[in-house]
Amino acid sequence: MKKHSLYTIEWIDIVASAEWIDSKEVDNWITKQNIVKSVGYFIGETKEYYAFTSGILENDYTDIVIYPKGVIKNTKEIRETNRDKLLDKLDKLAWS
Repeated sequence: MKKHSLYTIEWIDIVASAEWIDSKEVDNWITKQNIVKSVGYFIGETKEYYAFTSGILENDYTDIVIYPKGVIKNTKEIRETNRDKLLDKLDKLAWS
């Protein structure tokens, strides 16, 4: 991946509960994968993690998310150069 390029990220959401849950319900949780779509600028990686941010200002980042590589299903670079096309695509991703 290219640093500071914009990507869609499809990742498996982590499920957690602090409540008492029936074992049959837990079985349903184990077999169901919640795939989440996010958008971010790639800012780095290690052997085990990818790092993305929602904003870049010179050498500063905001809203950083570190994903374990094991939960990432797919990444795709967003290459549109036309700003309106890019904003439309991001809007569609947010509501899909």
